[in-house]
Amino acid sequence: MLEKFETTERPSLRTLASLSTLQDLDEDQLKHLSGQLVVSRAPKGTRLLSHGSTDESTFYLLEGKLRLEAVDGAVQTMSHEDPSAANP
Repeated sequence: MLEKFETTERPSLRTLASLSTLQDLDEDQLKHLSGQLVVSRAPKGTRLLSHGSTDESTFYLLEGKLRLEAVDGAVQTMSHEDPSAANP
């Protein structure tokens, strides 16, 4: 990660259950996981990762939009409403 952003809360069980990779977890598993995760908010223009980054974090887009830029310069914008936002 290149820039710091505000960590504000733990994710709700409902939020976790809506994510594709967590949909099969039961309530106890989601509660345990919620206690280990944080929801972070980044101001517009914040760089989350850089090309070639080795950060092992998993990101889900819960709210807003995200601009993805590939090494070749291709740009894609993703919204939290896009189905792909629920996938890491």
